[in-house]
Amino acid sequence: MNENLPEVVAAFGGDTRKIFANEYIDDRNGKLPDESKSSLLSWAEQEVKFACEHERGDKPKEEWDYGCACYESALKAFKSLEEDNHSGFSIGFTKGILNRLIDGKPLCPIEDTEETWSHIADTSGHQGEEVNYQCKRMSSLFKYVYADGTVKYRDIDRFIMVETLTNTIWHSGLVDQVLEELYPITMPYIPSDTPYKAMCEEYLTDRKNGDFDTVGILNVIEPDGKTVEINRYFKDVPNGWEEIDLEEFKNRRAMHFKRLHSEIHDKRKGEQS
Repeated sequence: MNENLPEVVAAFGGDTRKIFANEYIDDRNGKLPDESKSSLLSWAEQEVKFACEHERGDKPKEEWDYGCACYESALKAFKSLEEDNHSGFSIGFTKGILNRLIDGKPLCPIEDTEETWSHIADTSGHQGEEVNYQCKRMSSLFKYVYADGTVKYRDIDRFIMVETLTNTIWHSGLVDQVLEELYPITMPYIPSDTPYKAMCEEYLTDRKNGDFDTVGILNVIEPDGKTVEINRYFKDVPNGWEEIDLEEFKNRRAMHFKRLHSEIHDKRKGEQS
């Protein structure tokens, strides 16, 4: 009862923890003869009921509530999974599939074939490339073809920037450019569930330069959790970003804090006067 058959071990390439069978009976999800629904579904309905009561507060029950509508929609999806008699393993696997569909991520690798792409030059213009395309299966994926025959791919959701001092997260063209050099997309392509996270520091040496004019890309956390050192530094120049060394980065960081100190001092002085 607790060992897989030799032919099953051979077929799967190992003796998996879960015993192979033609049919599973889940003691948590199964229905007893005198019950109209499973205990798991009853629990889920009760939880959604509590959540909706908490969300609605003092609002009249007949008044539509956005939060309650979302809870009830989730319960519909849960009921659908429960009606299909999913076990603990298969419901987790199905959840992973559903999450990718909700996130707009493909379920199998994307191939670079003619039917994969839509020509978008008329709507997006050109930035040095001869022809550009957007993937029909994944709206965030683009293909760029250059005059010398070079082909590059870009997934605009693949990288995010995390400003370590404020823990602010957003997309950065500079980060995309640096990380695309380290992690070029090749075909076939299947995006990860989580993005690459570039841990950065931003500083402003002069107010006329906007929100920041100095960026340090310290490291990147890969989707599997591995941290890779980057340690590249940049300053804002009229035509974009120019790479600088660590010493200049430190000097500009010192200028940033000196500017802040001066602004705070002037503000306090003005309040006193």
